[in-house]
Amino acid sequence: MKRRSIGIVGGLCPLATADIYFKAMMQVKANQGDADYPDIIINAALEQEVRGDIFDSTPERRYDLLHRSLYIYQAARELKNKGVDTILVPDFLSYSFARTISENINAPLVDIVDVLAQAVKSRWPQAVRVGLLTATLSIEKKVFEEKFSRLNLEIIYPDKNEQEKMVMEAVYGKDGIKKGNIHGRPCDLIFAACSHVLKKGADVIVTGITELPLIDRSFYPAGKYLDCNEAIACALVKKQEPVCAQPEKRKIIGILGGLGPAATVDIFDKIVKNTPAAKDQEHIKIIIENNPQIPDRTAALNNAGEDPGVALLASARKLEDAGADFIIVPCNTAHVFLEAVKDHITIPVVSMIDKTAEYIAASFSKKAQADQPGKIMAGLLATTGTIRSGVYEKTLKHYGIEVVTPSDNTQEKMVMEGIYGKNVVKAGGKTPEAKDLLLKAAQELAESGAQVIILGCTEIPLVLKDGDLAVPFVDPTGILAKAAVKRALGRN
Repeated sequence: MKRRSIGIVGGLCPLATADIYFKAMMQVKANQGDADYPDIIINAALEQEVRGDIFDSTPERRYDLLHRSLYIYQAARELKNKGVDTILVPDFLSYSFARTISENINAPLVDIVDVLAQAVKSRWPQAVRVGLLTATLSIEKKVFEEKFSRLNLEIIYPDKNEQEKMVMEAVYGKDGIKKGNIHGRPCDLIFAACSHVLKKGADVIVTGITELPLIDRSFYPAGKYLDCNEAIACALVKKQEPVCAQPEKRKIIGILGGLGPAATVDIFDKIVKNTPAAKDQEHIKIIIENNPQIPDRTAALNNAGEDPGVALLASARKLEDAGADFIIVPCNTAHVFLEAVKDHITIPVVSMIDKTAEYIAASFSKKAQADQPGKIMAGLLATTGTIRSGVYEKTLKHYGIEVVTPSDNTQEKMVMEGIYGKNVVKAGGKTPEAKDLLLKAAQELAESGAQVIILGCTEIPLVLKDGDLAVPFVDPTGILAKAAVKRALGRN
């Protein structure tokens, strides 16, 4: 049985970290000896000397907290890379940016505020008013309010003068606990702070600074005191997983791009436009691997160029390693090679071909059957490689959809020239010549019986739009973008 491993971000509150470590080990029932204890890794990002330790009301405080958040991110990231099961940041001042760190390392952090709220409710079920001794900045940022109010717990803080002269002075003063002084004046100040909060009507006292439990328990009210370090330590080592702040549930889209670059820009634009968002933070996280050096797919299918499989897999691996939850590829021809690539990665690839077939079957079947019962005819404008591979025909056939393609002459002189010719689509142009060539090819498909035309090269939708012809156009890039948005938002 694998021993649990716990990672603790060190270097912020060294004395408190040691206290939590000791109390966690004391919670373990070591029936078999040392083997019963979890592995605990305390990690300090040594290369980051600036860790942020200014918590007063000076203008420098915000800048200092930025250093603190960056330091914690780096230390937590290193712990994630070491494979720990659980990550603890033993610092309530850092709680406000713990979720962002969790999302960006794709690993849960122990939700230390929820741990305290649950511990109060479990130990004192009848308690309503909680006297909380914490840092002024934590009060300002309302670190504790949401989790405590969920359990119908009302927080009682010291009055402003008592907060500064007792709590903050006891911890951060010249002879405070942060300086290693856990006897004498700091203890007297905390005793006075507890008495003050109890007089305000608190039922119990809870510490919300991890250095506060370092002073002797006798300075806290007997039977009415929750040691935050003890509660966190208990949550860390109990058999079930500790309460953790989960990373954002939205999935991350990986775009394997550069095939070509304009099509990559196009699908990114369509994802953004199809995302229901009222502000930046409501948009979906997207990772783009834009690699135009991937060998030409059509040339490879015509035995005139290097196979792109290795380069596609390398790009897919980069997206996987960067944290993408699934991959989309805005290139029709590349889908010929993706079946093999998919076998060598652990995250799914959403097929543009499959999604296009599903869309046509759902959107055009009734109309097509009214015109020609039992039959849907789709025209395909695509590269010669895509057409010859049969990648669309094989998929569309499952939906009872027949495919009609341009004549050989039209394919070479109009479609391929419109995509690869000088100053047209692949060359970065949206010229009238490109549109004219591709539109004539689409007209031929319509005259051949196509009831819908698939713009089966991701550059073609850059010059042709639905409405340019009487027969409707289907844009696989737009369909894939919408499918990616749904998947990322968990709406499949």
